Amino acid sequence: MRGNKVLGASFRLEDFEDFEYISVPMVRTCCMLMTDEELRQQLEARDTIFFVGGDVNLQKVERQVERLGFGELYIVSATQRPQTGATKIKLRPLAAVA
Repeated sequence: MRGNKVLGASFRLEDFEDFEYISVPMVRTCCMLMTDEELRQQLEARDTIFFVGGDVNLQKVERQVERLGFGELYIVSATQRPQTGATKIKLRPLAAVA
């Protein structure tokens, strides 16, 4: 029997053979642009992503999402705070819009 101890509880790996794993979309906040690979992983997971800060640009984010093939699956929007001029860009899966 292969077993592990986690926080005082013991379990067998065999106990999880029939377990179904589900993917839960996350909300992520980033202060700079992601690489294509980093962003692709988040888009495939159907995460909602916020970009905040001066280094983010709406057009760059839109082009990156389109280039990765997710342009039809995500809405890209931006808001700007009038007091500070800070921009927040939001990537939201279309399924979350309903």
